[in-house]
Amino acid sequence: MNSYTTKNELQTDVLGEAAPSQQNGFNGNFRLRSNLNMSWDKGPWGFTWGVRYYSGVKEDCFFGNRCSLPDYMAPDTNGQVSPKNEIGSNTFHDMQVRFNAPWNATIAVGANNVFEHYAAPQYAQPNSGYSYYGGYDIGRFVYFKYQQRF
Repeated sequence: MNSYTTKNELQTDVLGEAAPSQQNGFNGNFRLRSNLNMSWDKGPWGFTWGVRYYSGVKEDCFFGNRCSLPDYMAPDTNGQVSPKNEIGSNTFHDMQVRFNAPWNATIAVGANNVFEHYAAPQYAQPNSGYSYYGGYDIGRFVYFKYQQRF
């Protein structure tokens, strides 16, 4: 499943006199987010591998040494330089092994963020007030699940 945003504008002027700013690909507003899940089942056993992808973003520069695009000019700024810091894309991998029990139950063991990937901090505090985007995993998460159906 993919979610691709072509246009995401923010109008801060109530009268509409100022041009809206483009938010797409900036400060935690991803242009592309994708989920891919692949499953294999053999008898009562099953295995699922999932991949979650977040495209890279640009953020305002708050620290001179953290500014990877110091001469950046956005298309809608009429040639005005607006320094940005570019943060690369992130991919998280998940897996699950499950057993479908004969008494109409499923027993599963899995892990989210199998490779314990950590994304770069975003100093513009995207959408959460914290430097780490809230949609990202923080470390590996291992779980056991029992589901009984009646």
